[in-house]
Amino acid sequence: MTYSIDFRKRVISFVQEGHTRTEACELFGINPTTLHRWEQKLETEGHLLDKPRQRSPRKLPKDQLLAYVDQHPDAYLREIAEHFSCAISAVWKALRKYNITLKKDDTLS
Repeated sequence: MTYSIDFRKRVISFVQEGHTRTEACELFGINPTTLHRWEQKLETEGHLLDKPRQRSPRKLPKDQLLAYVDQHPDAYLREIAEHFSCAISAVWKALRKYNITLKKDDTLS
């Protein structure tokens, strides 16, 4: 659960005013480990802000996906996912969105 910076500051201030950590955790309903992490972060970094998180791109490029499927019609979802460095479920959802089905040719030669 993410707590606001204001809330974190109130909890830290409560402890700095002379109250025990146990009292603070019970009053504010947080885990003692969480309070300990906040105190360490404030001491080492001087602030309570979270580190920015980097997200991976949310969409597979349609043109690249369609080109890959045209060039590799027998590719498995796993192979396509490895090529685009994404989850198999992401490939499946994208192909379904574009009405593409990957059927293997089972005819014997």
